[in-house]
Amino acid sequence: MKNLEIENVYIHPESHSSPIINRIKSLYPDAEFKFLDNKELKDLESKTHSTLSSKQFSDSKKNVFLKPYQGKFFKACPGKNSKLVCCNYFVLNLGQQCHFNCSYCYLQSYLNFPYLV
Repeated sequence: MKNLEIENVYIHPESHSSPIINRIKSLYPDAEFKFLDNKELKDLESKTHSTLSSKQFSDSKKNVFLKPYQGKFFKACPGKNSKLVCCNYFVLNLGQQCHFNCSYCYLQSYLNFPYLV
């Protein structure tokens, strides 16, 4: 049994040939795959920082946006180089958004993406 119920997979123009697509298709054969062109990409990315209602936040767990990662994959906690008290952990950056729907999580008001990235 799968933990996620993926309904839509949006694919960035630079990821059209990614081998991850076939892996996602094998895991979620009923999902709709949309290969974006540059105009559709701009429309999708314009929704990135909108405020989501609780229903939209729940629905965001059913949508995936597959795109190239632009940052560092593995790095020190951001608090390490600041004047904040730091955990001294390292961060593994797999994506943005979270597929859980924890009611106590502050990220629900911080990461307002209408899809998992």
